[in-house]
Amino acid sequence: MEKYLASLFHQLPFLKDIHLKIESDNTFPHSTGIASSASSMASLALCLTELQQEIQKKADTREDFFQTASMLARLGSGSASRSLYGGWVTWGKSEHIDGSSNEYASPLDIKLDPLFRDMGVAVMIISGQPKTLSSSLGHKLMDQHPWASARYVQAEKHLKQILHAMKSGDFDNFSRITENEALSLHSLLMTSAPEGLLMKPASLNVIEEVRQFRATSGIPVCFTMDAGPNVLLIYPRQYKDQITDFIEADLVRHCENGRWIDDHSGTGPKKIK
Repeated sequence: MEKYLASLFHQLPFLKDIHLKIESDNTFPHSTGIASSASSMASLALCLTELQQEIQKKADTREDFFQTASMLARLGSGSASRSLYGGWVTWGKSEHIDGSSNEYASPLDIKLDPLFRDMGVAVMIISGQPKTLSSSLGHKLMDQHPWASARYVQAEKHLKQILHAMKSGDFDNFSRITENEALSLHSLLMTSAPEGLLMKPASLNVIEEVRQFRATSGIPVCFTMDAGPNVLLIYPRQYKDQITDFIEADLVRHCENGRWIDDHSGTGPKKIK
């Protein structure tokens, strides 16, 4: 944290002259591939941006405020840049998103099909142990990966396709792209040097169960993964009861100590004091 704050001295010179007391707590496992740093770094970036406004006695527009906070958050955690907002958020310059940037994230400003407006997220805790490959090291491995350039092209193509799916209510294509993105990430890690194998046998078991359940029930649900063994289920919240029954009946046996997290898309950070 001290290293991160020191890296901001150029943008926020007042940090050299003040003492900060920072308290942060998460309700889910740390360093297991669920972007646990995103919530804390996003919250800290919002606090620092507001503090900057108070010291400089200058009020930015809401858009400028959040762009600045997102940029500061990104310097601490890439995922944090998106965690300043609720709902769907994009990060990265793309010809398919007006106003997009590599420097900060932006709320997704499109007319969503009702199917995608209220999403449930269920996290299957395959392992609560710290992952063997840190995010920082994983990023460095991608710098030299021979398939990296093709992956960037794939991501841009997928973004265009998934935006269309979300506007048209096409969950089949949404799930295909979402799952392919997760597996592409892990494929790159497994073929890097040194290799990074973050999946566990139970991860694959959950993936197979999800695909079979979707095929037999017709209920729209898909999986995704961050850089870790845990598997996340994404689904329209109107199917929450069916998904919960499925998890309890078929998936908890693959989870560490039967643990899973029942969550949903949120509305963004809230100021508590």
